[in-house]
Amino acid sequence: MTTSCVVVTDNDAATKAAFNKQSHLTWLSCAVHDANLAVKQTLQSAALPNEIKVAIEACKEIVRYVKKAQLNSKLLELGKKSLKQECETRFNSLWNMVRSVNDAMAALPEVLPIERRGGLPKLTKPSFTELISILSHFDALTRELSASKVPTLFLKPLWKKELMKLLNEKSKDRSISAAGQKVASMLMDSVESKVQLQTLHFCATILHPQFKYFVQREYGAECHNEAADFLESKMMPDCAQHFQDLLGDGIEDCQRQPNNLLGNSSSEQQIPMSHVNIWDRIQSYGCGSSSSGLSEDFTAFTSHAEELASWMCVPERKLEGKSILNYWREQKHHPILAATALFIHSIPCSSIPSERLFSVSGRITADPRRSSLSADKLSKLCVINSFKKNGGKIE
Repeated sequence: MTTSCVVVTDNDAATKAAFNKQSHLTWLSCAVHDANLAVKQTLQSAALPNEIKVAIEACKEIVRYVKKAQLNSKLLELGKKSLKQECETRFNSLWNMVRSVNDAMAALPEVLPIERRGGLPKLTKPSFTELISILSHFDALTRELSASKVPTLFLKPLWKKELMKLLNEKSKDRSISAAGQKVASMLMDSVESKVQLQTLHFCATILHPQFKYFVQREYGAECHNEAADFLESKMMPDCAQHFQDLLGDGIEDCQRQPNNLLGNSSSEQQIPMSHVNIWDRIQSYGCGSSSSGLSEDFTAFTSHAEELASWMCVPERKLEGKSILNYWREQKHHPILAATALFIHSIPCSSIPSERLFSVSGRITADPRRSSLSADKLSKLCVINSFKKNGGKIE
């Protein structure tokens, strides 16, 4: 395949430029890095409402003191969780910090000495809890888009659109403070500029039976047509050529028995999504017919355009608990499109899973007793660690 390797990284200019120079590589921005940049840009802006700035600084001061004075144990004795310190290299760490302070608010007067309680009144304003509520949606985004067991690439356009709608609603909600409305408006502008959508994201959404018309409805016909053209002229021919190279003349048999080409596995497990407002809104899309509307007989298509057009004529349908990968593995009617969909849905939306693996390898090599580990043995230890986290099962 010409598009044989897709690289997902953060938006570092040097990294992006290096990958874009490689003709055989396709670069995608990490969705979680994008969202984190949007939050960071907003909260570091000079235009941020002063009462929000003051509240954040008060949180940082309280957390620093509690850590330094080793008072987290007293919070635990009072039935509260320990306070979380902000760390710029960790996603949503500021939200985790302000939320931990807010959760421990009732116990802080008992823990802090009198001279350290001056910052507490600054955390009682409605804008502080509104900030926590707004940032919670970015935490939900991080959790959903950094999943490693299920496809996530198709979710980025959905999450961006719904996040923009939610922030727009908050920015006009007169039941919240002016500072809360201002933060929501600033975050909306940051999300629009920082969360990048590329053609492959739209392709993945089109190749999901529940959301295939979402791009056209929410992003317009131009984005939809560009993604469809890319599928027809680039991805499908590449996939067809790839399997032709692998199987030679056997490709025709595989087209008529697509399980030979795509694999036949029913072991895929869908991780339950968290019940967050924004995800519930996304799930409401795609209320079409539950049947595919296709006959059981295989139809031989004369062109990739005809196969794609046939797929687009099928009504949207919910998967009813079935994995998107298993859906395409069992797809008998569109063999080349199914192979293309499996390739695209194997691309992660975020680089977080691989970064977690780097962290595991770092913890292993940090042990001085393992300073002479070979690369092969380190790789095997990382694989074993992953298996253990997944319940000892190969995913």
